[in-house]
Amino acid sequence: AKGEFEPYFQFVVDRGGTIIGAETVSRWQSPEDGLLPPSKYIDLMIRAGTVTEHDLYMLRCACAQLQSWRREGLEKLCLSCNFTRQSLSDERTLPRVREIAEQYDFSHGCLIIEITEDCLVHDRSAAAETLNGLIALGFHIALDDMGAGYSSLSDLCTYPIDGVKIDRSIVIESALPRARALLEGMIRLSHDMGIRVLCEGVEDKAMCDAVLAAGCDFIQGFYFSRVLPGREAESFLRSLAGRDREEG
Repeated sequence: AKGEFEPYFQFVVDRGGTIIGAETVSRWQSPEDGLLPPSKYIDLMIRAGTVTEHDLYMLRCACAQLQSWRREGLEKLCLSCNFTRQSLSDERTLPRVREIAEQYDFSHGCLIIEITEDCLVHDRSAAAETLNGLIALGFHIALDDMGAGYSSLSDLCTYPIDGVKIDRSIVIESALPRARALLEGMIRLSHDMGIRVLCEGVEDKAMCDAVLAAGCDFIQGFYFSRVLPGREAESFLRSLAGRDREEG
């Protein structure tokens, strides 16, 4: 209500290094403590039962940004935003999502709802119902932090997931033979199921080369883009567009 939460963006690139979209994340501009990352307040919101309001607010921010990009001729860029397990299991979430999305002009196929593995463990029937409703609205579903240890591989069959994000802990260890084999196996399994793969937490060229060699489709991490506030994200995009015009 006070407008203290702000959307930040971290860009995602394809295998050629071209930006294809971004993840929407929140930051709390606390009057007492300054700018805080989600790790400082999301668990508190979950315990207080207010995290769904946060998730829906960030969804609204993502819809507004997609509408803005569409008006600027950037309608092919995608945005993702995160839903926690409380949001996914709340029967009131889906109608509110529909109400928010109807207020903005953007292609629903450009919006990705990221869910964590524990969402599927919390309330399986409610999660499936909400996910099916989100897909009916035209959104895509991605499983975040795959490999963090909550879900079984059967969840990839049970739920309508069309994208996975491999947890950064696996990416960071990918120089080790066993971790590299795990990474390659997860990507190969996902591809065999028609699921696209994003590797997150890519921080340097060595990691980038490793995930590309393993066959991932998309990359996210500090090697390509830091987490940027709205204005800086827009400047980042404009600078890339200007560079492309010069090179063209």
